[in-house]
Amino acid sequence: MIKTNGREAGSSLILVIGVIAALAVLSATLVVLVGNVRSNTSRDRTQKQAFSLTEAGVNAGMAQLAASWPAGSGSNVTFAQSYIQPYLDSLTAAGYGSRSLTVAFYDDGGADQSGALDQSVSPTVHRDLNGNKQLWVESTGRVGSRSVRVRVRVTQVLQSLGLLDNVAVWTPGQFNQGSNASSVSYEVLGPGATQTVVQYGTDVSNHGFDSTVTGVTPAASADLMMPADLVKFFKDLATTKNVVGVAKMYTDVSQIKALESGPKDFTPWQGVVYVDSGTTPSQLTSQQSITWSWNENPPFEINGDGVGAHKQPGVMIVDAKELKIQGNNTQYYGLIYCTGRIEITGGMTVHGLVLAAGQGLAAGTDAVKLNGNQQILYNDNVRTNLSRNYSISVRMMSGTWRELLPQ
Repeated sequence: MIKTNGREAGSSLILVIGVIAALAVLSATLVVLVGNVRSNTSRDRTQKQAFSLTEAGVNAGMAQLAASWPAGSGSNVTFAQSYIQPYLDSLTAAGYGSRSLTVAFYDDGGADQSGALDQSVSPTVHRDLNGNKQLWVESTGRVGSRSVRVRVRVTQVLQSLGLLDNVAVWTPGQFNQGSNASSVSYEVLGPGATQTVVQYGTDVSNHGFDSTVTGVTPAASADLMMPADLVKFFKDLATTKNVVGVAKMYTDVSQIKALESGPKDFTPWQGVVYVDSGTTPSQLTSQQSITWSWNENPPFEINGDGVGAHKQPGVMIVDAKELKIQGNNTQYYGLIYCTGRIEITGGMTVHGLVLAAGQGLAAGTDAVKLNGNQQILYNDNVRTNLSRNYSISVRMMSGTWRELLPQ
């Protein structure tokens, strides 16, 4: 048997206690380290979530500006929550914590190069007061305890829809001015205007053209009339929800009978109407025809503000074999397009453009026919404002992105 004295036993105990103390310190350090890592990871994740939310607010603000640019001296505009709500709903489904988002628009007048706003102007003016097509968009997002604030200057960009200048009627098929009382002429003479009717074939039995009208046979493709991507643009616009400033109506041919009760259905309309064929996407036109009765006494307007440049022209696109409009005492401002044929009877005036693709028509069939004392008047203001109203984009200006301290 090996014997140890008391002094040796005490030294072993001290060694054991020292090892246990060291392990305890290491364990405590590990617990603190893990806690710090978890805290830092959580804070970093929350910070990134707040930044993503803030950036989404900037994009949503730009989408609102593209749909309705707040110009002039009207009342200040506020951010429409509908532009961001689907994204917020997706965050809820993804388990994001408590959050908030604010988006504001400011006029850029007096802002310096650092991105600071002129305190005497911008913070109180939430529209394009100076009319230079530039605004500040400021978005502040908060997730949990983390907040991010971003400001960026944006500019409004007008893009041409590609609508032809100085053309009131355009069709790759036959044009028939079936009544001498009908007329196609200029209302506003565009720069360098030489004709208002472009056609591929012509029913020569009845013309009665205004003296300013010249019928020509161009070699250009019929796609120049109404490109497929432009038709899709208007269809998407008519079917998109939560877009402010654009009145829309989307339906299909099978439902159109409910809208044939008279012009009162159109009195409040200033925007885009798209009537689908109600068939599979591969079928270009329905075999059904649509008849709309636009009769009113006293006269009334569809679209247009009745002032000068007619700033609110509309767009009506019909995917059908035939669109027939029976109108009296009606003034229509804007674009009318049918994938089949268009016939206008009675007494009405179209200020703008009438386009018929003439798809699926038998040989010798009129693609556009006027029959009555109605007029189709080329109006350059209407054509210009169609592009201005419906083909607007908003883009960030290079070098203006600023991440600011949260307020």
